[in-house]
Amino acid sequence: MTNKAGTEFATGVFTVDDCIAQSGTKGAAGELKPYRNESGAICSIYKQDTKDKTVQYEGLLKSGVSLPKKGDEIEIDSVTYRVETAEIVYQNDDVQKIRGTARYYDDIDG
Repeated sequence: MTNKAGTEFATGVFTVDDCIAQSGTKGAAGELKPYRNESGAICSIYKQDTKDKTVQYEGLLKSGVSLPKKGDEIEIDSVTYRVETAEIVYQNDDVQKIRGTARYYDDIDG
């Protein structure tokens, strides 16, 4: 096997627009709603959402692409998110490593 810089290998990390993702996490999607039952005890219902609301990612910025700004749309696994934070972790002559968070909003993706 020959390793080449810039070659994308199959990984378990989700795909991020304009970035070769190296690590990431997706937050739980849903809402916990507390209520009181007939005997007055506090109970809760978890309403599951079909989309992950928050995503954190880290990876290498693709060549010729600038760092996204807060509010920019970004596609992660074919779902449109809005960037909440984005920062350059380090850079040299060859590469920029970035870290960011993004959030899914129902009105963006229809």
